[in-house]
Amino acid sequence: MMYIFSVKVQSFHNHTRIWDFNPCSCSFWVEEESYDFSTVDLVDLQSRSKVTVNDWSVEQQTCKEAQENVTSYACSQDHSFCLDSDNGPGYRCSCYPGFQGNPYIPNGCQDVDECADPMLNDCEERSCINQKGSYPCACPRDYYGDGKKNGEGCVGYQLRVIKIVAGSGVGLVLLLASGGWFYLGLKKRKLIKLKKLYFQQNGGLMLQKQLLRPEGSIDTTKIFTEEELKMATNNFDESRIIGRGGYGTVYKAELPDQRVVAMKKSKIFDRRQNDQFINEVVVLLQVNHKNVIKLFGCCLETDVPLLVYEFVTNGTLSDHIHQENTTSTTTIP
Repeated sequence: MMYIFSVKVQSFHNHTRIWDFNPCSCSFWVEEESYDFSTVDLVDLQSRSKVTVNDWSVEQQTCKEAQENVTSYACSQDHSFCLDSDNGPGYRCSCYPGFQGNPYIPNGCQDVDECADPMLNDCEERSCINQKGSYPCACPRDYYGDGKKNGEGCVGYQLRVIKIVAGSGVGLVLLLASGGWFYLGLKKRKLIKLKKLYFQQNGGLMLQKQLLRPEGSIDTTKIFTEEELKMATNNFDESRIIGRGGYGTVYKAELPDQRVVAMKKSKIFDRRQNDQFINEVVVLLQVNHKNVIKLFGCCLETDVPLLVYEFVTNGTLSDHIHQENTTSTTTIP
């Protein structure tokens, strides 16, 4: 920006008139953005045909002092203000933000239309409203928002309704999902408590003590979980049933270690005989004889204990003992 005064420069060495307070013997004008000052330019200054930027001020008064005399006060009264010089006595005039032009002449500071240049405002298209020295962002009719490019912008009310409905739907889904997770969590905790109760009622604690006795050599992994046996029998699928009896049902099962076993699910169980049942299980777990079907373990997390036996193929126990050929199926333990 270049500021122009009523100064007529005839040559680089002299001038016809500069304000009385200025003792300079030469002056020059240059556009502010077109030159970067260097001290080298002051060397042999008279040989230069181009000039540097003026550092000047009006009079030798402060703004307060100059404003006391309206006749000599240099700043225009229209949208301009006074600044005390920061490099010696005097003052300068400048246009208010939102205005541009010459602050030293009447009506020299003109409003800048920020809405005409997208680089001068942060409003969306059609939302900028130019005012004297500033601009607001306002959405047109049937739109809402702050109208700013980096803000909410302007959104139609129909889209707003869609957003509200969509937001409500998402909130409802999240609420239902949270409720479902909470319900499943409660159900899972209830099931865990129930399994612990069955385990205690079926003599699980007593069996654990028996298995941990120093004189015993029984692997504690022989206490199966309900989940292990569900997986081994495909959730007690009917196709896995290999025998039924008055006291229970026998399933063919495959353990994670690839062993094929027979799992017996009793129909009834007398918990008054827990001690006797557990003692028998411990004894059977330690029996290892070719003519006795081996008991691999049991599950005590269900309402009735589940017993896991050796799976005997190609005949009954009697067939194996007497080595008779037969096509009978496995005997129910």
